[in-house]
Amino acid sequence: MIPQEFWHSPLWENCRRLKVVKLFGFLYRRLLTLRHLILSVFFRPYIAWTARNKSVKKEPYDFGNLYASLTTYPARINDCYYTICSILSQRTPVNKIVVTLTKEEFPSGERDIPERILNLKEKGVEFIWADTNLKPHNKYFHIMQKYPEATIITIDDDIIYSRSTFSKLVNSYQKNSKAIIALCTDRFLVKDNEILPYSESMHCYDSKINEPRMDLCANGFAGVLYPPSILPQETFNVDAIKKCAPIADDIWLKYMEIMGKVSVVCACSYKDPIVIPDGQSTALLNQNNLQNQNDVQQKNIEKFYSNFDFVKMIKNEN
Repeated sequence: MIPQEFWHSPLWENCRRLKVVKLFGFLYRRLLTLRHLILSVFFRPYIAWTARNKSVKKEPYDFGNLYASLTTYPARINDCYYTICSILSQRTPVNKIVVTLTKEEFPSGERDIPERILNLKEKGVEFIWADTNLKPHNKYFHIMQKYPEATIITIDDDIIYSRSTFSKLVNSYQKNSKAIIALCTDRFLVKDNEILPYSESMHCYDSKINEPRMDLCANGFAGVLYPPSILPQETFNVDAIKKCAPIADDIWLKYMEIMGKVSVVCACSYKDPIVIPDGQSTALLNQNNLQNQNDVQQKNIEKFYSNFDFVKMIKNEN
């Protein structure tokens, strides 16, 4: 296996400019898209079938209630059904599944929601109707304030999660109860006393398993577990979110975690989840990555909180 440090070496920087390397990269991305398409076509009916007799866990765990949280919008609301079914099918079930919707995007309320999703209320799905639309931040913002005592796993609405997803998160959490647990992490790097742009971080970094670190950024799409009330209050500063990072929730959360001295743990070696291509085509992921919006919004945060020494916290790990 190629060490992850290789992808940030001068040798790779020279190799990646070669036309043949760019061609292989293009083909790999197309094959990955095809893989997701084939798997999601097969797994969608299967996961719906396996969830037909499933519901949330009634009794809390020893550590309290465990909730799953996601948000969605009209373009994805239909595919969201399969994501919820995959959560109902987890080997480690949650006590509640919370879906945050905004009154702005669903002005007719439950009449705008497909019937098969509404029917999931009988299985333990709750809808939060938000007055303020914070886009991807809706996934954590509203539930954490409504249920501050709960352990919360945030997920994306266009992923079919494997049955072991929550087991991996909870198992790691029981060993690292004061840290945020993620299944996919990016490692922030420091150079010349500056945090490098997000685009230059070590993506899907899993060389340090079950080790709390300040230089790891939790990637939300794969699933992230947050212990009760672990984030600093500044995390919920609506004006700052809108000004600094309106569509970069992972970056915003990472900088808030640094401010709160909260470490992140990579729970296990990274494995690609099954992405539902229909939803991914409209995802913020493409906008952020292709237009370097993550880098722009990262700089916005650093400027807005210029009095805080983010570099010092990251540098200690590098």
